[in-house]
Amino acid sequence: DSRRIVADTGVIVSPRDIAAMATAIALIQTEPQPKRDARAAAARRHIEDHYTLDRMVKAFDDLHLHGALPPSL
Repeated sequence: DSRRIVADTGVIVSPRDIAAMATAIALIQTEPQPKRDARAAAARRHIEDHYTLDRMVKAFDDLHLHGALPPSL
């Protein structure tokens, strides 16, 4: 789910919504470089905090071996 992965570090648009994608790209391109850098750093931290290999393997095992859904992020 893109919304969970991106969280509040980026912009989510509906599939096949070309106008929304163009608007999102334009919005990010017009941000000052320090804000874009901060957004990129926040995105990296979010991915590193929530989607490590160990965490993903555990979530896979919990679901497929034990039928347990992973907790919400």
